[in-house]
Amino acid sequence: MNSKVNVLNILIYVLLFLPLPLIVWKLATYDINWNHARSVSCTQYDVKYTFKVQDKLSKPVHIEFILPEANKRQSIISENVDSKGLNIEISKFKEGRRIVMSGIKQVGDISCRFKFIGKSQIYKIPSELKVDDLLHNGDMRNFNVFLKDHFLNSSKSSLKFIKHISKDGFKTRSIVGYDLNSEHPKQLFWGEILINKTWMPFCVEKGYFAEIPSSFLKLCYVDMDKHDEIPQIPVDLEIKIEKEKLLHPDIIHELENKPLNWVFFNRLFEEQNLPAKILRIILLTPLVAMIISIFRNAIGLNTFGLFLPMLLAMSFLTTGFFAGAAMFLMIIGLISIVHYPLEKFELLNLPKLAIVLTFVELLFLAIVVIGAKFNLEYIIHISMFPVVIITFASERFSKVATEKNYKAAFILTFKTLFVAGATFLIYNSLVIELIFQIFPELILSIIGVNLILGKWIGLRFTELLRFKTLTLPTE
Repeated sequence: MNSKVNVLNILIYVLLFLPLPLIVWKLATYDINWNHARSVSCTQYDVKYTFKVQDKLSKPVHIEFILPEANKRQSIISENVDSKGLNIEISKFKEGRRIVMSGIKQVGDISCRFKFIGKSQIYKIPSELKVDDLLHNGDMRNFNVFLKDHFLNSSKSSLKFIKHISKDGFKTRSIVGYDLNSEHPKQLFWGEILINKTWMPFCVEKGYFAEIPSSFLKLCYVDMDKHDEIPQIPVDLEIKIEKEKLLHPDIIHELENKPLNWVFFNRLFEEQNLPAKILRIILLTPLVAMIISIFRNAIGLNTFGLFLPMLLAMSFLTTGFFAGAAMFLMIIGLISIVHYPLEKFELLNLPKLAIVLTFVELLFLAIVVIGAKFNLEYIIHISMFPVVIITFASERFSKVATEKNYKAAFILTFKTLFVAGATFLIYNSLVIELIFQIFPELILSIIGVNLILGKWIGLRFTELLRFKTLTLPTE
């Protein structure tokens, strides 16, 4: 017995401390750019153009629009055009691409989809710069004062501002694109002004100067004096945007070729067009399982088993925490309403659960109908995964309510929701994901902590609070 204990103790120490030398070595040799590391995340925009073809009879179809081109500031990946068999012609158009789809045949709605990752850029204007340095016209005003007079106090649009300062002799150019942070993206114009041989962007409508945010998608340059060249948005175009936080590509590029890390998995998942969330779930599930064990064994917070809080947290990645938690509580409330009268009929457990789950699925259908009526996209297109998980949770609630009582079931429900919320924060953290990709050896330490929890014989934290008023008898 003692030999087994000694072997287990040695194994625990090895698992806990073996990763430390490797971590120290990586910190000393990786030469990580901490400027990149401070902003580990970026936003990936999944952009979908859909052209609603109203007349599906055999009539000529001609659709023309501008597609963005990848450059140093913006990445365009996973591009796919569903032309429904129409002829496609793509040509260069002022640092963008003009796409023309035409044909005479029966077609349905036509779509174009791509993923966009943009870099935010901030330029520094020398404080001592004079307008004379830019125009050579004898105007010695400070350039920042000029900007305050002409830009910051301007209520004009970017296009009018471009024309105004162009008359003053500045070199400018105009850009058309979208701000993808808008709820319903509309065509947006912004400009660039040549300052010290650098083209600096500005947008009057959004209040940016010498700065461009990561959400600005550039389509192409346009000549404002040639109105026929300005890309027009087709009236039947519908644009939908889905946002997802990702590890910054600069971080991945910097670390993926260094030894003894798992950063290269990001490139592999991207090449296979797999969601980044799957990699995050795989990497962080050992940590999440350990946290749930700590909540249960060391703190004393019971839940609906080990897997249910974890699965709920995964489903919240799709629905969002507050929407998923509200849906979960709504379903638990419905179950309690339906379950109580069924108990009076003294039915067998499985048929009773089948009836309860039937009502749960009807509630899901009602939620989808409400989402369609009020155009709530995140409800309409909810995936089956959170539906299945929340339905599974409702089955566990019914079982506890039958075996114990409703009070115990509701207490367990809120404890489960609390733990699921804590684990959701872990699953949703790009910083923790990056740490586990750079230092995968931490998984050995997690196994060591789980071995310690497996031999835990001390009082739980909740038990210390419960029995703190008790005192030992004195002789």
